[in-house]
Amino acid sequence: MPFTNRLLADASDVVAAWHERSTPPTPSEAAT
Repeated sequence: MPFTNRLLADASDVVAAWHERSTPPTPSEAAT
C-alpha cells in the first residue's frame, strides 16, 4: 500500500530528526 508506506516513511523521518536533536551524533552517524 503506497499510502501506508508513505506514512511509515514520514514517521521514520520524524523519528530520525527527533533523535538527531535529542542526542549528539556519533562518528558513525556523522559519516553516513
